[in-house]
Amino acid sequence: MTWEAKLIKHNSENRIAVYFEKNQDLIARIKQIEGARWSQQKTVWHLPDTLENRVRFNIAPPANSFPSSEGIAQIEKFKQWMRSKP
Repeated sequence: MTWEAKLIKHNSENRIAVYFEKNQDLIARIKQIEGARWSQQKTVWHLPDTLENRVRFNIAPPANSFPSSEGIAQIEKFKQWMRSKP
C-alpha cells in the first residue's frame, strides 16, 4: 500500500490531498475522517488542513504555529514572574 499526502488549495481552501491507488478498504477508512471529501475535478481525496491531520499524514506543521520572537520574550517574562512567586 503506497500513498502520498500533500498540501493543496481546493476552492480557495487549504486542504490535505491524499493520493493512493483505488482500494475500497482505504476509501472506507478515509471516509471516516471528519471533513474528508472526494474531488472529482482533482480526482483525489482531500481533508481539512488541521494539525491533527498533518500529524496523521506526516506533514510538517505550519511555520506560523510557533511563537514569534516577541511571543517567546513574553513567555520568558511569564516564566520569570512564575519563578518569583513563593
